[in-house]
Amino acid sequence: TIKVTYVANNTAANTTLARCSGTAVGFTPVSTVTGSQFTWTIKSIGPNITGANASAIFGPGPINDVLVNTGTAIETVVYEISAKSAGGCVGTPFTLTVTVYPPITGNVISANQTICANQTPAALGQDASSTLSGGNLTTYIYAWEQKVGAGPSWTTISGATSADYQPGALTTTTMYRRTVWSPNAQSCVNV
Repeated sequence: TIKVTYVANNTAANTTLARCSGTAVGFTPVSTVTGSQFTWTIKSIGPNITGANASAIFGPGPINDVLVNTGTAIETVVYEISAKSAGGCVGTPFTLTVTVYPPITGNVISANQTICANQTPAALGQDASSTLSGGNLTTYIYAWEQKVGAGPSWTTISGATSADYQPGALTTTTMYRRTVWSPNAQSCVNV
């Protein structure tokens, strides 16, 4: 008697993901055979990446390595993933390439100002002594918030989505902060 078992193959082709430093890969491979296990090895890894397990065997579920990019450049981790059926047949491997963006740094806005009541402060923007970097290194999305007086909560300023913000005339001490995101870099944010 010859017993034939099915070869488990991944249902995904080679895949590329983008993640911000400090976030989980969060990729779940799926096999053509129910109940398959998966193995992976790392084919290549950027010199400033930590948190990647060199190899693993796991059941159904996501790859949750939390990848940290300690450098200032965009780096990658390439996983080679194979499915293995309950009968022991290993399928064709495929690659998962994870682009890991460095954390956003340098989100420092202009210095404090003192003005008289009903005056307009100078525009707020990037402090000249600091350079915004990280994320995808080219494009940033902005949002401004304010806290009026001694209030406990911050409120989003509608329409304030530029790197700079010009407040109107003020009658009460007001604090401002800017949040910066980087597109295509999951969770790359700095407040």
